[in-house]
Amino acid sequence: MATDDDKDRVFDRRTISVGDSAVWDARLGVFRVKVQGNRDVGSITILKSAPLPISHLNDSAPARKTRLGDILRTRLEIEVNAAIARGERQVPGSLTLLARE
Repeated sequence: MATDDDKDRVFDRRTISVGDSAVWDARLGVFRVKVQGNRDVGSITILKSAPLPISHLNDSAPARKTRLGDILRTRLEIEVNAAIARGERQVPGSLTLLARE
């Protein structure tokens, strides 16, 4: 349930940097990537069907870690920072920004 404090809280729009690896979350069927630099966004999820260069990410075992690589890492930072600048928590059809735990 949202409180009055939650409604008045301003979404942190500081840019983020993306971690080096993605971890396969078999339970949810998504890749998770940690982010830094923003008090509201702690990680992002990537759908397997995302229109991103993710074919090298390994989903063969639960909690399997795979390095992102420079191209994917740069693309994620661009997409996520653009969503943050717009005040959104999703990149349509591919990425979701998750709150810091």
